[in-house]
Amino acid sequence: MGSEAPKAVVSEAEVLLDALLRLADLWGLSQRELAALVQVSEATMSRLVRGQATLTGATIELGALVVRAYRSLDGLLSGDDSKAQLWLRAEHVAFGEPPLTRMQTIEGLVHVVNTLDALRGAG
Repeated sequence: MGSEAPKAVVSEAEVLLDALLRLADLWGLSQRELAALVQVSEATMSRLVRGQATLTGATIELGALVVRAYRSLDGLLSGDDSKAQLWLRAEHVAFGEPPLTRMQTIEGLVHVVNTLDALRGAG
């Protein structure tokens, strides 16, 4: 038997952060916009991006909702990220503002996620 290298343990928070950073890239979000979605300061987001901090508590829950919004929108738009970027930044009657702006409060994020779920028939 050969010795195997120990496997790195990756936490749920690390997986979630990776997903958030990927979706931010796909949606064309700045660090400031992503920070607003998960309700952390720009400085904290900068530390998260550099691997000097981890998601915790309510930030994990908010991050999971953002990923849920991404998955719903991705399904509705057949994976077309350019359309998703336009949708996020366009004014919408259902929200009274662009969804990206609406998603920067907890109530607004839940509203957008619930609307997307309903549109997908999952609600």
